[in-house]
Amino acid sequence: MRKAFDSMHGRRTRWAATVVLAGLAVAGSAVGRTSPPAPMSPAAGGPTVLPEASEASPAAMLSRVAAVGASVTHGFNAQILVEARGRIQPAILSLGDALAAAVGGNAEVSVAGSLFFFRDPEHWGPTLLRQALETRPTSVVAVDYLFWFGYGSTGHPPGTEGDATARRQRLERGLSLLAELANQIPGHLLVGDLPDMSGAVGRMLSASQVPDEATRRRLNDRIAAWVAERPSAVLVPLSAIMEQLLAGERFGASEAVPLLKPDRLHPTADGLVVVAREIVARLVAARGRAAVPDAAADHEAAIRRLRARLAARIEAAAREDAPAGAGAS
Repeated sequence: MRKAFDSMHGRRTRWAATVVLAGLAVAGSAVGRTSPPAPMSPAAGGPTVLPEASEASPAAMLSRVAAVGASVTHGFNAQILVEARGRIQPAILSLGDALAAAVGGNAEVSVAGSLFFFRDPEHWGPTLLRQALETRPTSVVAVDYLFWFGYGSTGHPPGTEGDATARRQRLERGLSLLAELANQIPGHLLVGDLPDMSGAVGRMLSASQVPDEATRRRLNDRIAAWVAERPSAVLVPLSAIMEQLLAGERFGASEAVPLLKPDRLHPTADGLVVVAREIVARLVAARGRAAVPDAAADHEAAIRRLRARLAARIEAAAREDAPAGAGAS
């Protein structure tokens, strides 16, 4: 069975996300709400009281992690084969699952990610941050949170000053939301910059949704400066990670497994693990090894943890669904 398992894992998975793909093929992003959304706040019942960062150990800052963002955070139907309930079966995962595997220990990781962020960042931006805050996170990973504040159609021709100005204004909105979030968590805020996704034009993106190179670089300069101003923030160079993935860099993963889907936009399950391990690497570089003492040693170690996590989820779901008194099948 193990030999068959390894062979099956090396094949490309077929994804049945027809409805999502059709939705994501829409050329424009609806971002023009006339009235601003309500300010972010924790769940009803009063303000969330979290420990001061100085009162907790470095590792405790990752005791409750919230991943917040768009389709990469959501996982975009990424799947991996796991052995559960006596058979090999596919399991769907999110970036949160990959992060839990990369971080290790007893970290609790929740996910507030949406496949439809592109349709209305002004709605989904604050909505997802509210969802994340409801989990009382000690740290937040926002690796693709700013993506649709920089990408998306603006109504101006690409490469024009009007287009660049609109994108700068959108990005400032996204950064202001993250600034509000940063004031409500005691630990790390890991923020990703904007990768060059021009290769996905005609596959998942339209040309009008993609900023020109000069504008994208200026937006990334702004993100880097914003992060540098905040002691709790750590920059995750998603632009560099995606550039390496698109160039064929394996990050320790087997040649047998794809790291990006054919759309050249979304990571596979192994690709999500790569992104998660790179997030951990940036945190370690910024805060030291003590910040993530149980980090996965390599890609395969993280994959083993991931499979164990997903298999346990399948087993738990089966127990919940089993009739009272029924034995395991």
